[in-house]
Amino acid sequence: MRKLITFSLLAMLFACNNKKTDSDNTTRTDTGVTVSNDPGTTNVSAAGTTKMKLNIDGKDMVLNASALISKDDKNLQAGSPWFAMITGSDGPDDEGLILNFVFDLKPGTYPVVGVGLSRGSGDNGQVFGGLMGGEPKITEHKVTLTEVKNLGSNNIGGNKWSISGTFSDMTVQAMPIMLMDDTKKHPREVVIKGGSFSNITFDDNLDEVMEEALEKMKENN
Repeated sequence: MRKLITFSLLAMLFACNNKKTDSDNTTRTDTGVTVSNDPGTTNVSAAGTTKMKLNIDGKDMVLNASALISKDDKNLQAGSPWFAMITGSDGPDDEGLILNFVFDLKPGTYPVVGVGLSRGSGDNGQVFGGLMGGEPKITEHKVTLTEVKNLGSNNIGGNKWSISGTFSDMTVQAMPIMLMDDTKKHPREVVIKGGSFSNITFDDNLDEVMEEALEKMKENN
């Protein structure tokens, strides 16, 4: 919740800092990770440029994607210090998917720690998964990061990164409360035949910047 409260403030902070210019635009591959020092990058992807592709119950679709990425303070898996919440939205039947996983800043396969799917609206609304009120935990489902890029300085003391990847097939159970409603037909499960996301960007010092922003807000109140 604290992260959501300060999101607007941080967006303005990133915008202001990213107006700075830097003549050192370089690329290196000595560590196996491409580095491009591009001072023009911003913390938030331009609308419509970040996508999630997936198949739900046999129907292919492309969703708009956004992400909130931070340090994993629960230490769910050793060697995977980052927590990602990627959200896909605006499907043809109002589909929305939330995919949580932990990872490291290098290509590889990492565990999904939470998934939730909603679709339809009103009396026809359907909800699957256990994110509402549930704690993240290691599942059998996987995310494979196929590309991890260090985009260089974010001009606020850290670096900006971009990740792209795929996720495995998942069968997601309906929330129990949904199955208690006899007035509508609610499937007991939904099948997600894998999917992919691309160009998810984030700053590796976001937690620290948010803490600083919160402290400044407290001082000004």
